[in-house]
Amino acid sequence: MSITYGIVTETHEVNAHKRTSYGIAAYSNVEENGAACVLYAARDLSQTREPIEPLVAQLNSGEASALHFEDLINDFLAIN
Repeated sequence: MSITYGIVTETHEVNAHKRTSYGIAAYSNVEENGAACVLYAARDLSQTREPIEPLVAQLNSGEASALHFEDLINDFLAIN
């Protein structure tokens, strides 16, 4: 099974206040048209993309196993 990691962007709105948050999702079998199955997702990890982007790049280049997704996210949170 092929795993691809990507950035998840969400906008949260409470009363008149909006904020954007970023997280990571693990997708399996991404098709050419973009269709994929979400295996795991960790949302609202950061309020900026900057700390998320290098982690996603490392996960994809290192072909990280989705079995370790929770541990990888916990490690990220511990240092950020």
